[in-house]
Amino acid sequence: MKKDLKAALLKNSQDFQTAQCINLALGNLFDLVAQIHISTRRAAVLAYINSLLLRTLPAIAYDRTNNIKEPSKPRPNQNPAGAPTDSPLDALIADIDLTKKPS
Repeated sequence: MKKDLKAALLKNSQDFQTAQCINLALGNLFDLVAQIHISTRRAAVLAYINSLLLRTLPAIAYDRTNNIKEPSKPRPNQNPAGAPTDSPLDALIADIDLTKKPS
């Protein structure tokens, strides 16, 4: 029978809304790996997901500062659909060669 580790992993994580909460979740993960309750492979995946969560915190803060509650709506500094823009993402997308297979 597998042990449910959800409570131990999420203890004090408060939905990963701050860097401190993510750090606490990583500490919980470390404890479970050290106690051999979770495999290092699974822990590596969970740690990677935590790093992705950590990277999104500035965007979440931006959304909160600008009172953006619906992510599907355009942000205040976005141009209307079809309008030319000079964002780095547009430059990256323009460089994609659709005739090549992805590597």
